[in-house]
Amino acid sequence: MSARVLSILLSLALAAAVVMSAIALAFAVVAPLVGQPLDAGFSVACATPGAPPCSVEPGTDGARFTLHEGELTLTSSSLAATLLRVLDVALTGGFWIALTGLLRRFTRHASGGRPFTPATARQLTWTGLLLLAFPLWELIRSALWQLIVLMEQPLSGRLIHTFAAAPAPDAIRLLPEFSPGLAVAGLVLLVIARAFAVGVEVQRDSDEIV
Repeated sequence: MSARVLSILLSLALAAAVVMSAIALAFAVVAPLVGQPLDAGFSVACATPGAPPCSVEPGTDGARFTLHEGELTLTSSSLAATLLRVLDVALTGGFWIALTGLLRRFTRHASGGRPFTPATARQLTWTGLLLLAFPLWELIRSALWQLIVLMEQPLSGRLIHTFAAAPAPDAIRLLPEFSPGLAVAGLVLLVIARAFAVGVEVQRDSDEIV
């Protein structure tokens, strides 16, 4: 794939990320104002694996849970849930916009015939740091969502946070969200960025010799 085609694809991806993020943010802000509660999904598991009572029928107290491994869907219009949802949409959208923007700029700089430049090394570094930061935000977001869900307790005290001891065999444990693949990709990009920084020094020394 040529650098021109890749640059066009990244430009389209950037435009799509901006449009989709704007629509999602507008929906997250407007929906509660018109009385439309939004659903939030959480990964859950039985606190005691193999316990047969660990299940919830669809629609019970606004939640849905699939036996052992599944998703709890909570419908809520509380202020805390709305603010967190808006913050989540804004940060997640900003992440994808920044990521595609950095990759687009890197492609344009690298296609100039001299890929080892301070600009490309800096862009790779920021991209790697961004990929490392997003999983950290996922953990923070999970902790905040668990706090909100436990405050509302839609299942009569059966919900427990990730590290809590199971109070009953039918307890439902909320699981954190984490993307290890993004963290690994971020570390790989930081290593490549360091190699590019060394390449910049080598190329500068070569230019001085010539």
